[in-house]
Parts: sequence; C-alpha cells; structure tokens
Amino acid sequence: MVLHIVSVTYRLFRALSLDVVLGSLAGMAAAAHIRSVSLPWSVYTLLAATVWLIYTGDHLLDGRRRGPQARMYRHRLHARFFKPLLVLALLDFLLAMYLVVFHLPRELIAPGLVLAACSGGHLLLAQWNRLKAYPKELVIAIVYACGIWLAPVFMSRQPVDPARGLLFVQFGGTAFLNLWLFSIMEAEHDAREAISAAAQFRNDQRGVFLFGLAAIGTVSMGISALVLSLLQSAVQFIWPLTFLLVSAVQILAFFARERLRARERYRL
Repeated sequence: MVLHIVSVTYRLFRALSLDVVLGSLAGMAAAAHIRSVSLPWSVYTLLAATVWLIYTGDHLLDGRRRGPQARMYRHRLHARFFKPLLVLALLDFLLAMYLVVFHLPRELIAPGLVLAACSGGHLLLAQWNRLKAYPKELVIAIVYACGIWLAPVFMSRQPVDPARGLLFVQFGGTAFLNLWLFSIMEAEHDAREAISAAAQFRNDQRGVFLFGLAAIGTVSMGISALVLSLLQSAVQFIWPLTFLLVSAVQILAFFARERLRARERYRL
C-alpha cells in the first residue's frame, strides 16, 4: 500500500515536470560553483518558476491537442486538468514577473529577456503543425543550458576559460542526450497519435545515429574538460567526471530502451 502511494505520487511528480525543476536548480547550483559565484534566492526561484512554466505550457498545449485519451500519462493528466493547471501556470507567470521587476539583478535583465523571447518563439514553433522538421530537442537543450548558466556567467567576474567553456558545452550535450533519448522512447506514441513532429525520424536508424553522434561529441567534450581541469586546475575535476557519469547512464539507458519503455521507466 505504501509503495503504491509512493509510486503514484512520484509518477504525478514527474508528470508535472517537478523533477525537471529540481534538476534545473541542481544544474544552476553546479554552474554557480564552477563559476565561483553566490547567487541570490530570487535567481533560483525565478529559474524554478520559468522552467515549470515552459514545460507546463508545452504539456498543456500537447494535452489539449491529443485529448484525455492520449497514450502518455502526462498528456492525459494535462488534458483532464487543463483549467486548474492553466490557472497555476498564470499564477506562476505573475510570480516570475514580480521577481523580474523587483528582485532580479540588473545585469541579468537584458540577457534574461532575450532568453525569454527565445523560449516563447520555441513554444510557438514547436506547436506549429506545418513545421514538421523543427529540431525541438536541440532548441530546448540550447535554451535550457543557456538558462542554467546565464546567471552564473553574467554575475561572475571571472573570465570564461576553455575548461569552463567545455563544461558548458558538455552540460548542453547531456541535456540534448536526455531529450533525444526521451524522444526516441516516445516516437512510437507520437506516430500512433499522428503527431506532426518527426516521430518516424526519431524511431528509425537516423535517430539512433544522431544519438550516437551526440553521445560521442558530449563524451569528447567531457574528457577534454577533464584533461584541462587536471592540467590547469581551472575547475575541480569532479564536475566533468559528474557530467561524464550522467552521459554514461544515458548511454546505458539507450541500450536498454526497450525494457525501459514500459510505463515510462526511462524517466526515472
């Protein structure tokens, strides 16, 4: 009984993208440590509010389009509770605006607005059915990585040395691997529901090849960052090792994707 309650609660936690929010906060804390900067509470709160708003907005649009009979749990959830979640999203938006106006450090306003515009443009393009070849996962990975590292970079007085630059690219690569792995897992659902995204591309050998290519590039960036950190003592070597471990887990999940596809276990 207890295990069932925990399982249901965790499934709901993931469907509402709260795991993504926690992951983004951990990522920003890591980036702040790498950049040797202390960030105010408002920056972390704004990041959490923004990430949840973007993911929830995307899921609400998907849920409304696919309906309560969608094959995936998160789409059914957002379709069934569309209005309450929409109200929460609007309240979250008001919270984000309050933080921007009254608490956001001035040096983050301009780059933050640019990133917000990119996020809004992504949501519009991702929902435009005519744009079938839109690289949704790549754009999300870039916007996500920039959002995580924006405050640590702009609020730190340290220059961006090669080791830290490679760490940023490695971080973005792990984000893309995660998103592309999810897309491969969900391609079958998208194809059955006739979604206009490139489901067939993700489900054939081209999608597998792209994952392998991205994995090689991400691991290469990580090894390069590790070597530079050891030679130059630019950053603690624990960070490139940590990101390499994340990539290793993603690669293992890729090879076990058929087993993990059941009940969306790849999202654990």
